Amino acid sequence: MNDWLSDDELDNFNLDADIENTVIRTALNMPPKPPIDWPQVLSLPLWNESETICYIFGIDSELYKNGLLDSSRQKFADDMRTRFEREAKAENLPNKIVGGEIFYKPNSAIAWAVQKGFPVIPELRDYISTAIENRTGITWDGEIQTIEPLTNEQKQEYNNQAAWAWVDAIYILQGYKPVFQLSTEQVRSHFPSLVNYFTQSIQLGVIGKEINQAGEKSFIDSPANWQEFWQGIHKAQESKAEQDKRPAVENISHSIRGGDIAPSNLLNAPSRQDDWFDLIVDMTKSYFAEFGSLPNEAQAWGRLWTNPPTGYAIETGMDKGEDCLKIPGKNPLSKSAFLKRWKKYTADKPQ
Repeated sequence: MNDWLSDDELDNFNLDADIENTVIRTALNMPPKPPIDWPQVLSLPLWNESETICYIFGIDSELYKNGLLDSSRQKFADDMRTRFEREAKAENLPNKIVGGEIFYKPNSAIAWAVQKGFPVIPELRDYISTAIENRTGITWDGEIQTIEPLTNEQKQEYNNQAAWAWVDAIYILQGYKPVFQLSTEQVRSHFPSLVNYFTQSIQLGVIGKEINQAGEKSFIDSPANWQEFWQGIHKAQESKAEQDKRPAVENISHSIRGGDIAPSNLLNAPSRQDDWFDLIVDMTKSYFAEFGSLPNEAQAWGRLWTNPPTGYAIETGMDKGEDCLKIPGKNPLSKSAFLKRWKKYTADKPQ
């Protein structure tokens, strides 16, 4: 008979998880559970189903294997395993069957579990985040997965969602099913140029709203906004194709200087012109030759910042706490100063 808890109290008594594991291990003469060696565990080529469940959800593998978990943790483990197996099978999570047993690649299983919103153990998330940030330890490239077209029913389901993450949007907008990935290794392999365009547009505030989930930063937006953004890309491409049929911009007279209209008739020229004006003109001509239209202010600044015309030795930096462009021997051009110039240069110009 227990001499410090009544029978009712004993029935309702729950030990802290760490204390409980210690009590059970002591009773079974098992050594204390050591911290998981994540580099070693993640370097394994395959995990069987039990290992996958235990590592991803932080379940004591020895107690689970021997059926010694308490009822609440056993129920959690069983529920996670059932859900994991069901959804992994439904979505064809890559696996190998050896001797009748299913094995998963660690990186694929973790990426998929994170993407699906499973309660992944915080220690694993922390290790992964650090490894990715430092570009050391385990690499998460894995195999490049095959992309699949969306069915009409799936398209409707995605359109009914409140928001899409930017990586998913790249797939959905092109009619493909989003691919599960921990970082962006899959989408960068499938659509590298679109990744660059999307990330630059997000950085410039053209599309996407920043969110933070479980300590991880991402960008989302509504399906309607993503679709409008996508249509804008297509319009730009169509304008460029149309422009290719017309004489090149470089063939338009560049002789006007100091009048009301800038070279190529694209910008309003100020009475006094400097190197910054010449740089902005060259950037505008390049953009117009590519897309057949003037950039808006965000696109113009982004182009100068990330892909300026050659020959100016442009550097980016900070001046008085503000982003700025620098030309050797010239005063810096801050973003606010550029926006004032751009407003004057493009007054009454269609964008």
